[in-house]
Amino acid sequence: MSQDNCILRELNLKDKNIHFTDNEAGEWNYFDYRGRGDKRHKCLIYTANLTYSVSRCSDCGFRDCVEHWGWTSTEMRLTGTSLWDVRLALRKQRFHCKNCGNTFTAASSDFEKNCQISRNTKVIVKQNLNEDMMTEKTVAKHLHISPNSVQRIEYDAIYEGGQYKYQYNFKTTITEAIFHGMSSAQPMISLALFGVMPLQSSNLKYCPID
Repeated sequence: MSQDNCILRELNLKDKNIHFTDNEAGEWNYFDYRGRGDKRHKCLIYTANLTYSVSRCSDCGFRDCVEHWGWTSTEMRLTGTSLWDVRLALRKQRFHCKNCGNTFTAASSDFEKNCQISRNTKVIVKQNLNEDMMTEKTVAKHLHISPNSVQRIEYDAIYEGGQYKYQYNFKTTITEAIFHGMSSAQPMISLALFGVMPLQSSNLKYCPID
């Protein structure tokens, strides 16, 4: 098994187009600090390139007219196998079409577009909320992401088929009674996602998008 495959498995990633790079000391990862003030903490960071061959332009469809067009860098949040905040410093290949002038960036199946949190991390967030009944703050601390990110992932989980099946009003639930360390609406969302009970709350209502 190649070194890339070993690291991919360790980091719960599957995209074989991610190629890890080592530094001058031959190390595949390193420690660095992120955040400011009391939120400053130590992170374990891996470095990699995301690149692959493109046979045709995604815009005009012409073949054999796509060339490499530099790189763009971003830092992705991962679910590691340790207690560290694990991140991936990822250089994504940029492409340019010589026929239509379109430029686009390499995409990975492990990450959604315009999102720095891995798909696997989002799955674990949903499991922690719905199966383990953990609070949003506990999940955020455990996975080294912000509580707002946890809320967005939870909210996206009830977005299906081009419409929000249920709408959750976060502002009004903050003053409601606490149930299992969460707002009263949160466990109802969890149960509803698994089809255990219908949602009957002023803060949770069927709301199709026009």
